Amino acid sequence: MHTRRLILAVTLSLFFSGLALWGFARVSRNSPNSIKLGASEFEVGSAKKFGASIDQRGPIFFPDLVVDDDLDRPLVLTHVAGNDFAALNALAPGSKELKCVVGFDRRTRLLVDPCTKVSYAADGLALSGKLTDPKLQRFLTEVTKGGVLRIDLNQVYPEKLRERTTTR
Repeated sequence: MHTRRLILAVTLSLFFSGLALWGFARVSRNSPNSIKLGASEFEVGSAKKFGASIDQRGPIFFPDLVVDDDLDRPLVLTHVAGNDFAALNALAPGSKELKCVVGFDRRTRLLVDPCTKVSYAADGLALSGKLTDPKLQRFLTEVTKGGVLRIDLNQVYPEKLRERTTTR
């Protein structure tokens, strides 16, 4: 029972921290003296801990982390395997509406676009695996020698690496 309370407390604190950051980013974006809140590189933390957390609880959603680029780019962080993480644009391909941010289906463990009902695997590829299917935009991630997970929001994951077949 104590573990459930602890998990709930941690989950709620992460949710409200993210919500506060998103709200502050929205307010400062509209300010004439805008403060640059986020940089193009975002340090997430321990890859081992975040990988285990994502495997157990599902992906982590972040609001738009770069305030001064005028893009709505919410992110979803998934754990593909080992040190392979995917930082994905959570906004469905071709959509500019925040109502089309992908959600996580706990039953199937897939990301689902609520507007088109397309399902995506943890790597951002559509479940059918056809090359013509839309892909969630994926940004480069790296795990440093010290085990820290980083996301580079200015570097899109190379397409040629996304075409390899994966087990789904």
